[in-house]
Amino acid sequence: HVFYKKPEEVYEHVKNNILAFAPGGGYVFNQVHNIVANVPPENIVAAYKSAYENGHYPIKT
Repeated sequence: HVFYKKPEEVYEHVKNNILAFAPGGGYVFNQVHNIVANVPPENIVAAYKSAYENGHYPIKT
């Protein structure tokens, strides 16, 4: 699971998903399910930081 990787990898994973799915509009960032147990808090922060920094329309590709 991506949330068990390094924070930098989590950040890039979220960024790459935004770049892949957001063009054209309608993409909403969401972790889909509850965050699984034992995920380091810094990885959750990295995911939401990436969504905040990379997820504003218009998406810059």
